[in-house]
Amino acid sequence: MENKRTGEVLRELRENSNQSVKDFYGGIISEHYGYRVETCRQQLSQVIFQQILDKHSVTLSEFEFIKNSYQLKESDYVVRDFVSVMLTSNVKELRLFAKNLAKESHPEQSYYKYFIEIALTRSRYLHQNQLEKMRKSMETIWNDLLKKEQWTYIELVVVSNLICVFDSDYRDSIVNRIFKSLNKYASYQESAKVRILAFRNYCEVLFLDHSYQKVRNFSKKILCEALKRQDGLLKCECEFQLCKLEWMQTWGQKKQISEKVSEILWVLKFMQQSSLERWMRNEWMQWVEQEIQHC
Repeated sequence: MENKRTGEVLRELRENSNQSVKDFYGGIISEHYGYRVETCRQQLSQVIFQQILDKHSVTLSEFEFIKNSYQLKESDYVVRDFVSVMLTSNVKELRLFAKNLAKESHPEQSYYKYFIEIALTRSRYLHQNQLEKMRKSMETIWNDLLKKEQWTYIELVVVSNLICVFDSDYRDSIVNRIFKSLNKYASYQESAKVRILAFRNYCEVLFLDHSYQKVRNFSKKILCEALKRQDGLLKCECEFQLCKLEWMQTWGQKKQISEKVSEILWVLKFMQQSSLERWMRNEWMQWVEQEIQHC
């Protein structure tokens, strides 16, 4: 199905609101201009187009959704599914995602191959904690994005999953750049979950490097940001990483820490974030078991 043209969507919005051309565009463009726009004989500047959307409380993303016949774009579905499967970190789901995406024939979409490579690499090495092998496997992707002064949203999604590639001296500045860039996309699509993914990936590498104080400092910093943003999901993730750290470094408060984790899991369940709740529950069980074996 072909996308509608801009003028066609504007006419649809006007007719749905039961307004005349004069009333719909009044104060922005003339009635004659409005007719020409709706019949696709006249184009709008970006400024005027945005003024029309603002007047009728229509966001740009909603306009694009309507323009695409009330469907997400294919790229939106791919990004959403990639973020979701990376958050759950289920080996079978990672491999299935890569397999299904590989069937799509979009050679012009370079991020498809990035997503496939990242998903397969995580499925191979994640639970074996083979950081060096993950790093080598994903270095070529980073080399493609290294020289860019600013990343697009999709590139940010990719880079958020490449944190294991960076050397410790370079890693902190890249992570700060990722979070600063994500601030620009604070209300865009799955950016809240991408933020969680970047935070989790960074903490994962810090734990493997035994940089425990950095885990604590960074988790507390991002927790403050999550509280300011009223971001419940990120708050849960920060508190969970702190619980992992406390469990590892504290001997006399295991019961209180377990109760805190149970509280976090309950919150996720209440928020209907079943996949995140399931991942966190499994991660906690593995973490506790691992610490017991080390005792």
